[in-house]
Amino acid sequence: MILQPRDKKLLELLSRFGVLSTEQIAKLCFEKIAHTTVMRRIRKLEETNLILRLGGLPNAMNAWCLTVEGATAIAKSEPYRYSNRNTLHHEVTLSGLRIALERVGLGSDWTSEMDMRRRMTWRPSIRERNPFVPDGLFVAARGSHSRVVAVELELTAKNLARYGKLFWEYSKKDAMSLVWYVVATPEIGTTVLRQWNRTTRYDWSPTLIVSLLDEVLRDPRAARVFTLEQSASKLGDWLDLMPPNCTGGEQGGGLGGEHGGCLQSQIKPGTCLRSQNSKAGVFRRRPLPRYDCSERGVDAYRHQRRGECGGKKSEIGSGSSSMN
Repeated sequence: MILQPRDKKLLELLSRFGVLSTEQIAKLCFEKIAHTTVMRRIRKLEETNLILRLGGLPNAMNAWCLTVEGATAIAKSEPYRYSNRNTLHHEVTLSGLRIALERVGLGSDWTSEMDMRRRMTWRPSIRERNPFVPDGLFVAARGSHSRVVAVELELTAKNLARYGKLFWEYSKKDAMSLVWYVVATPEIGTTVLRQWNRTTRYDWSPTLIVSLLDEVLRDPRAARVFTLEQSASKLGDWLDLMPPNCTGGEQGGGLGGEHGGCLQSQIKPGTCLRSQNSKAGVFRRRPLPRYDCSERGVDAYRHQRRGECGGKKSEIGSGSSSMN
């Protein structure tokens, strides 16, 4: 089979996101193309063992991931195998969240949970010291500062004891600036805020923020952000976002391209939107490093974070734990 440019872009997408639903692939790679044409091409890639079908999504929909042969065809490393049907809906929804964030200039340097686990040294002492890994990490800018953001996608609520252990671990992650919970319902968000309010924290502990999933997927710029300190704000109050109807200069920006395009290489990993030229409508960028999981990298984030804060314990139980 001769791979067409669109085929290669589709494989690149699967390599980057890990797993995508048929609907997501159609929107990214086959916009305004008949569904029968989309499925014909996807099945052709499946028949040549370049992609793998994954069943188990709601409404009997399928998801797709890259095979070893598909990764070899685009010179990528061996892909992660998605074998747990119980987490497939979560992974596909997480891909949708990443797509929405990249449209506003966030997360192009995303480090996934699988990437982090692959980099960990699997010794008992390491497992005990790092029992929790977020769904994703990315580095974003806010003014002149870089912020490490841990993302947790919460489709169902955990039990309170697990939240207690998880939040105690997060309270000690002084290399992180934000822990962003994107939740399926306001009830889950209220539970998250309430449990975080009960957690002993330090001045240099990360700030926990909560948003509703459907709002972020619809428009991250308009999505509300809830914290213990204030009832609601906007994501742009916390992170620098790409303004609407704005090009990315020579490097381009966002998801798009020919025929609705697959994810293009116009936004290079490690770039961050910084300032807008109002006359040209061009967003200039300054380089931001991909999150560095090494000991040296984490120490650098920790030093920066503690330099911005003190070292005292914060008062608990003093914030608002409602998303109303």
